[in-house]
Amino acid sequence: MVRQKRIGITMRVDQAQGYSERRDALAQDWQVFMKFALPEVHWMPIPNIGEQIVDFIKEWNLEGIIFSGGNDIGSNEQRDMTEREILSFALSNKFSIFGVCRGLQLLQTYFGGRIETCSSEIHVARKHKVDLINNDFYDSQWPREIIVNSYHNFGIKEEALNNKLISFARTNDGWVEGVVVKDYPIVAVMWHPERGRPFREFDRELVRKCFGLE
Repeated sequence: MVRQKRIGITMRVDQAQGYSERRDALAQDWQVFMKFALPEVHWMPIPNIGEQIVDFIKEWNLEGIIFSGGNDIGSNEQRDMTEREILSFALSNKFSIFGVCRGLQLLQTYFGGRIETCSSEIHVARKHKVDLINNDFYDSQWPREIIVNSYHNFGIKEEALNNKLISFARTNDGWVEGVVVKDYPIVAVMWHPERGRPFREFDRELVRKCFGLE
């Protein structure tokens, strides 16, 4: 019997209204999307517990990570610390990683690149066109362009992309929308596949390719 992959999904940090407490949270969209894209995978949410997170990953035998969206980089120290610890451990162990929105920004900043404020008129609660770049990662069965949702305050210009990251999707005005990482099984996008309704087959293929489940 083939053992099922075990994947962890990071969570955002929210301040509960009416209570003096912070909460880790994961959108219910993720449960539905995971059933669509990776039905054979065991997955679980990952708490924001700082440096202790490596022991958590080892205890639960996780072997892949999805960095979810929410919380701008720098807005929550506990989440920033947790995800950088996860990323460092995952890179050392060649985990498959899929990043969403903040997840792509995390990769860029972790490797020493910068992120920039982008126009809210185009990138916050909007949809726009993205061109897929014909490089080594591109699959000939994929479309050449797609329409994606957009919910980010910060982004990455093509000329500022860290040299460890290779873009495979971008806007016509030079914002990076999708990357892979040299020498690692890592894919990240700026849009939110889990928020699409109906879900898109392209996003399913992208996630499955990342986790070696083509």
